[in-house]
Amino acid sequence: MKQTRTFVIAGLAGALLGGCGKPAPAIVSGQTVPGAVTAINLEQGWSRDTQDRAWFTSFGSRLIPYQWLQHLEQAGSQERFVADKNMSALGFLTQAPTANNPDGFPVGFTRDKDAKGRMWAGLGCAACHTGEVDYRGTHIRIDGGQALIDFNGFEAALIESLSATVADSAKFDRFAKALNVSGGDRQTLQNEIVALTQKIDARHRMNQVQVPYGYGRLDAFGQIFNAVAVDFLSLPQNRRAPDAPVSFPVLWDAPHLDLVQWNGSAPNAGPGPLLAHGPLEPGAGRVVIPHRPADADAVTGDLVRGVDHDDALAHVIRQDAGSLAEHRRLADPRPPHDQDGLPGLDEVVDDLDRPLVPLLGVLEHRDRGLQRRVGAAFARGADGVRGEIGHPGGLPVVAAGSQVVG
Repeated sequence: MKQTRTFVIAGLAGALLGGCGKPAPAIVSGQTVPGAVTAINLEQGWSRDTQDRAWFTSFGSRLIPYQWLQHLEQAGSQERFVADKNMSALGFLTQAPTANNPDGFPVGFTRDKDAKGRMWAGLGCAACHTGEVDYRGTHIRIDGGQALIDFNGFEAALIESLSATVADSAKFDRFAKALNVSGGDRQTLQNEIVALTQKIDARHRMNQVQVPYGYGRLDAFGQIFNAVAVDFLSLPQNRRAPDAPVSFPVLWDAPHLDLVQWNGSAPNAGPGPLLAHGPLEPGAGRVVIPHRPADADAVTGDLVRGVDHDDALAHVIRQDAGSLAEHRRLADPRPPHDQDGLPGLDEVVDDLDRPLVPLLGVLEHRDRGLQRRVGAAFARGADGVRGEIGHPGGLPVVAAGSQVVG
């Protein structure tokens, strides 16, 4: 008997859809981010088209019907759930419409059509693996960087909004009218909302922990375990609290690693250990998708295949090595020189005197040994950095505290 389970899993590095023909020009540091006029890009090897597709291409995640998300209101308010203010408060990077994001959803929100033709909204890798820092009013977008989203907070807010839509007759009326649902179909819609809310809430409770993760952290490994050992196998006694959150890892080195996950447990070539979809180009990475349906009958050894073999992720897998190579061009960010008010290392050291906890960003000269020493010095505070560097010399870096420096 076929069963379908929805997995709540943090995204990992994945292969991205690539275009054909001559590669488009790469982004140059300082260029404005399309759809986010207050932010600038850094040179990382991707073109604008690749970046846009990377942010919004679906790998099969289906969280909520797309039209529902368009019109869903916040609990206790008539404001849209996906309003910029609400999404920013949850840590997402808001965007205006672009070619691959026609409705202006935040970075990492995707569209995927099921076998019945219904369009779903989901979360892609970019939701967790696109960063942005703000230095003295300059917003700097970092592809493959560390997001500051509140993943559990987002799920909780979505559950509250869906629950309120059913409980509040006026809210439900507005929602149904926006979807052009009337008559007896309204009861069907209400039943669907209840069913989806219960499903998301069950996953949320399965991954509940005593201390909330907060922004920028997730125990992806623990949630993967629960998705497979509890939800997929229908064995609630296997549940373990996913209470070892870590920061979202950067992705620019991921396609070149032999192993992924913080403990090195996941091979990065051929079928992966969890929810992989067959061989990719060697080293091309492994895709683990939040809220992706899976077919419990299609399990061979450690390989779990999705219900729709012709969906977006399967299409990615069928791409040739030339297309996958487009993703592999992602490099660590290169800050521009003396441009747009970006800091040198000496300025970052001075900022340590302020009441914040900066993180070492990117050292352009790529001296890994110095990066490690300076990183350790940052942990000791301003005196530690000055003692380690001695004479800063203005080495260009991007640094961030609680997303804001300066």
